[in-house]
Amino acid sequence: MFYNGDHISLAFSLLILPGVIISTNTAGSWNVSSPSRLCALTGSSVTIFCTYRYPQEHTVTDVSWYSNKDNKRLTESERFKNRGQFLGDKKNNCSLRINGLRESDSKEKYKFWFRTNSSEFSGAGVTLSVTALRVMMSPKTVTEGRSVTLTCSTTCSLGNSTTYIWYKNGLPVSTTHTPDNTFSINKIRVTDEGRYSCAVTGHDDHPSDFVTLSVRYAPRNTTALLSLYINEGTSVAVICSKDAPALLSLSIKEHTSVTLTCSSDAKPSVRHYSWYKKIGAKSSLMVFGQNYSITDAKVADSGQYYCKAENIVGATESSTLPLNVYKVTTGLRSAVLVPAIIVVAIAVSFVCWWRRTAERASGVHSQGPDATSLWHMHSSESQSKII
Repeated sequence: MFYNGDHISLAFSLLILPGVIISTNTAGSWNVSSPSRLCALTGSSVTIFCTYRYPQEHTVTDVSWYSNKDNKRLTESERFKNRGQFLGDKKNNCSLRINGLRESDSKEKYKFWFRTNSSEFSGAGVTLSVTALRVMMSPKTVTEGRSVTLTCSTTCSLGNSTTYIWYKNGLPVSTTHTPDNTFSINKIRVTDEGRYSCAVTGHDDHPSDFVTLSVRYAPRNTTALLSLYINEGTSVAVICSKDAPALLSLSIKEHTSVTLTCSSDAKPSVRHYSWYKKIGAKSSLMVFGQNYSITDAKVADSGQYYCKAENIVGATESSTLPLNVYKVTTGLRSAVLVPAIIVVAIAVSFVCWWRRTAERASGVHSQGPDATSLWHMHSSESQSKII
């Protein structure tokens, strides 16, 4: 319902765009002056400042505001019940305040009307636009290292005096309110990912809906895993990362089964994996796919193996896995081979431990696994697999 001027609320009202003041005149001194248009935020309040005049010999007997949608007094409209507040009087002030603005209040024409003891008069009306804040992102797809611009947009102009504040995951990006309705991030990083929203100063309780900023990046930390089987029952697994090349070649005998697996961190996910064999300076594509298996290793399978991970942003390669396949000498017993492998494993473990200790002392940290090469061994009567 509407209230008279004796019950004016002290709540903050928002008059965003002072429109062109219009005056409606007829013969004599009849006049209603008010903005021709206003723009306000959804959920906020708007004050329509208004004054009116009439011949001095007249006495005002009735005043009211109308909406062209309802074509009746706002005091009788269910839409404005408890939201409308007449701030004027029956003398010269005809100001109106509408609280809790809705988008359905938008693009209506609100008119002030008054009656005297001998005549009546109506103003030309005020067109009200109600807008919500929306965040627009350009470009819509963001790649690491590039730039992105967020714009706090509205469907009508909020005026030059409007200032904005930006939020990331509900927390202010900064405490500074700026007249610029854009927020730019240059050389964007994955740590910039989050949900961004904006608000107008003084109306922080009415922020925009958030937009999710997701950062794409090319495959990284591409890792090659080598698992193999040894007939004597000893299984050996070697893991090498792109940033920690293998310390030495792995030698296996003929007819051993070997599985090479490639993994990588990428966003969006890796689209293509491929395996290559490198002999000297020449590389040959072996297979497309995340896994490459050699079920019956031959001497010709010896070489340097590496994988490539690719998504729509880019591609990276793993470090090489040196593999040496040798023929088994006639009469060579497993009792001799197994202890020899164990000795090699112990030596490799010592080298890995030494290298890790040296890296810690020098402050160097690897992006991949903790050790350059990670070896696991055990013996059994049947074949074993290390995954």
